[in-house]
Amino acid sequence: MYNQDDVITAQFIMRSKECGFSLAETSSLLAIKNDKSQHVCAEAKQITQSKVIEIAEQIKKLKKMQATLSKLEKFCCGGQESAEFCSIISSLEKES
Repeated sequence: MYNQDDVITAQFIMRSKECGFSLAETSSLLAIKNDKSQHVCAEAKQITQSKVIEIAEQIKKLKKMQATLSKLEKFCCGGQESAEFCSIISSLEKES
């Protein structure tokens, strides 16, 4: 049903997805791949550099979230007492 070019394109798209590229980014990379003589490496590098920066920002946010959640977890007794005095719920209720 599919020719070899279709399989290669599907694999390219899957690898792009595994790297975290969005559909728009994958589309741009695919356009470069499909017409290499009309593009320069700098285009693919710019797309990749932007993704690296984006992922670094996401990691930074996730690490901050992890630290906050770890603090919340540490101070909660986790017992069977009423949640009326739960430190996690109290912390989340507070205005920033």
